[in-house]
Amino acid sequence: TPKGVKIISPSTKAVSDLAIPELTNKKILFLFSDGTTLWIGASGEGLIRFDPENKKITLSQNLYSDFPRNFYTAQKSHDGRFIYFGSSKGIHQFNVKTNTFNYINDFPSELGNISRLSTVDKYGTRWFTLNNGIVGFTKRNKKRVIQDKKKLVSTDFQTLNSDNYGNLILGTNKGISILLLDDRGVVQSVKTYSGKSGFSGYETRMNAQFQAQNSIYVGTVEGLYLINTSVLQRLPVPTKPFIIRVKSGAQNSNEQNTFEFNFHINNPKVDDIQYKYRMIGLSDEWSLCSPKNSVR
Repeated sequence: TPKGVKIISPSTKAVSDLAIPELTNKKILFLFSDGTTLWIGASGEGLIRFDPENKKITLSQNLYSDFPRNFYTAQKSHDGRFIYFGSSKGIHQFNVKTNTFNYINDFPSELGNISRLSTVDKYGTRWFTLNNGIVGFTKRNKKRVIQDKKKLVSTDFQTLNSDNYGNLILGTNKGISILLLDDRGVVQSVKTYSGKSGFSGYETRMNAQFQAQNSIYVGTVEGLYLINTSVLQRLPVPTKPFIIRVKSGAQNSNEQNTFEFNFHINNPKVDDIQYKYRMIGLSDEWSLCSPKNSVR
């Protein structure tokens, strides 16, 4: 909470404070359980590790020059050897065996330093957002980077989730992007849903998210929205266009006749589907149709 960590009794429902002096009236940025201890990120206080069994408290501050004072998210590696922390100064790795931290600073510098969101995909890759891209750690702790602007319509990341189909679901200021990944962490396809394609939430909001299996709730400027990726897996194929007019033009400078085909498309509620065409016998290349749904 904005004033420390609260404990709710499962039996009496009574609310009490977690008695850690460093957390008194402090704004809590995140909580993470590694299975035995609780990691707490308090604003400006670095990391606090709390062992509920023996009440032991470990404070991690200023361990090295790049050690952050603000942490936002964390994920334990697939093999349990490391915990990756996203922070105001990049991603830092905690070695569970040696109880030591180190700064992971070998990602491309243009990705930036702030890491606020993380998730684990179907294949066990741990994904973290940075200012200008997404980075991942596979099951074998190999690094992956997604920064291609063709795959990321926006880097104003507000929410990050994954589902049982191998998708990363990104909420940004330009709607929802769904990235289909393979087991190597390579993007296979991208689908974006904005106001033009039926997602009337437009912009998502930071940390306003909740997930239950493939049902993802995100907060937006228009309220709370449910994204069910099971339904998205079964979206119908867009309807085929049909030609409504064929127009023959005058001869051009090459003394060849020109023809113009106008066609109609009926895809209600969806207006950003793009169609391509090719003229068999003239070219094997596929070309985008004009905005006026014509081919010449």
